Amino acid sequence: MFHSITDFLKRMHIMSDNTTQDQTTVAAAAVVTAEPTTTPEETQAAVQAVVATSPATEDPTAAAVVTNVVTAQAAAPAVQDPAAQTAVTAAVAAVASAPAEVVNDPVALTAAVTEAVAATPAVTDPAAAIEASHAIAAVVATATGAPVTPDTLGALTDAIITEPDEEAEATEHLISLLEEALAILRGGDEKDETTDAE
Repeated sequence: MFHSITDFLKRMHIMSDNTTQDQTTVAAAAVVTAEPTTTPEETQAAVQAVVATSPATEDPTAAAVVTNVVTAQAAAPAVQDPAAQTAVTAAVAAVASAPAEVVNDPVALTAAVTEAVAATPAVTDPAAAIEASHAIAAVVATATGAPVTPDTLGALTDAIITEPDEEAEATEHLISLLEEALAILRGGDEKDETTDAE
């Protein structure tokens, strides 16, 4: 858990040689797990640490959405349960790491958040699941500018309490590899046909 802006800025420095996604997750985790900062300057620094990693910052509308989401999370009480922290961090990081076209599309952004949360370990404690559900619903509502519908809340809750389907992910990866191999083989066949025609 990060207890101060200094703690997570140090962590960000350590992560500086890693991917932008890693940096986004670390910065988002700092905002999710830290108690509300004591000064406006610290809050602003925490928000900027996340927003700075966003690929959407060149689009003013998308940048405002990301900033609003992170600012709201920074002002919220810290999430206490470790599994809930992971789920909420994934939601915030999904918004911050999304490209502008996704951030500006409420349906696509909600789907991105739901998918990111679904990839995290299940929150099994009922009280923690409720905490995560409220926090992530707030992320989606702030990001989309609209109240979360019952259907969306249900999908988010399922994502929070369900373990990731690793078997399905492995199957999708295998299918992707097979498709790539097939494309290579087809390319070779096309070359052979061209050679025969000559």
